[in-house]
Amino acid sequence: DAWSAAAASLAGEQAGWAAGRVLSAYSLFSYARLDALVVPTPARAARWRVLGLRRTRCIAPGVDTGRFYPRGPIEAARARAEWGVPGGARVLLYFGGLARAKRIDWLVRVAAALRADGTEVYLVLIGDGEGRERARDQAAKSGGRVLWRPYQHSVEALAGACAAADVFVHAGRGETSGLGLMEAQACGLPVVAARGGGLDDSVLPAAGNGLAHVGDEAAWMAAIREALAAGVSAQARTARHALAKARFAWWHTFGPLTDLYRELAGVPPPGRVTGRVRPIGRWG
Repeated sequence: DAWSAAAASLAGEQAGWAAGRVLSAYSLFSYARLDALVVPTPARAARWRVLGLRRTRCIAPGVDTGRFYPRGPIEAARARAEWGVPGGARVLLYFGGLARAKRIDWLVRVAAALRADGTEVYLVLIGDGEGRERARDQAAKSGGRVLWRPYQHSVEALAGACAAADVFVHAGRGETSGLGLMEAQACGLPVVAARGGGLDDSVLPAAGNGLAHVGDEAAWMAAIREALAAGVSAQARTARHALAKARFAWWHTFGPLTDLYRELAGVPPPGRVTGRVRPIGRWG
């Protein structure tokens, strides 16, 4: 549960569970007074409906697919040179918050297990948060196999990181949808993510994509190996981008939101409002 995960990062697992129950009860009391509750995934909508909230609308957060799209070998080489990673090495990438709920330790553990079992991989962590110092320490002790870089404001930098990577990995179960996961898929990367949370609905049915339970090391290793085998050729990246565009492009968010706002305001739509605005950019 996202509330429990957030509280656990502040007060420990047991205190987090208790605090999460209180926060969930308060949320239920508050949300019951709303005219509409917008949630990002069908699983989240089902959860609230079970608790009696019927006025839910499932509207997924969008990705700017005109900016998050597959980059080429030049951007990939630039990112790998900055990381100090050899050209032929396999790279696992995570970007996002470095909070306890993201389970960065698990990603480090799985990467180490893969290396110990003969699959040489690097793990690149991009982000900031409460786990920043621990990520730096893990990188310092890894012999160069774990790399940490601070939060990136530039979409170009993140897209370049995706071009240089082989698999995007995310172990957070408390996510509502996983925006970074969606952006990585728009950039053409296969992804391996934690099963049993909000990421389930954001992993596209693309070659190499996989879900595994945190705690099941063998399942994670197998899923990552499958993702590595699927490859990141230009053709494969383009196909994944097309799937991401069909599912995550911003017009899938703006159209339903516009319709909902009009409905709540009592304003009849002037014809059919789709929200499909032509994006700017080669890949939009």
